[in-house]
Amino acid sequence: MVASPSQVNFLLFCGIWTAVIAVPYLTLSPRYYPSAAHKFGILAAEVLTMIFWFSGFIALAVFITNLLFCRGNVCRAAQAATAFGAFSWYPSPLLELVLFAVTTALATMHVIRTRNGSTTAPPPQMEKV
Repeated sequence: MVASPSQVNFLLFCGIWTAVIAVPYLTLSPRYYPSAAHKFGILAAEVLTMIFWFSGFIALAVFITNLLFCRGNVCRAAQAATAFGAFSWYPSPLLELVLFAVTTALATMHVIRTRNGSTTAPPPQMEKV
């Protein structure tokens, strides 16, 4: 029995990390659990997710190029997946790159703007009409 390559396993981890940890934390904690939505936690989740996906793509690209032989549909599918991964990180107006860059930049700006203040802001005061 042959084990799957560690590069492929790492990309599986990236998908599970994103679906189970990053997206629920980044979307649900600010709204439903504000005490768990720490500004450094959100920034760390954003940056880690971006680094994981980028390094996973690089590892897979290196693995595919170092194969001694590559034949059949499985190899062509792996090469196509690597190419699409390269396009999503290439500086072009693709949705994935834009979303990663924008959300990471917003989290970084929030940390920089609130570095001397508290981690959560009090709710604004409501005036009577």
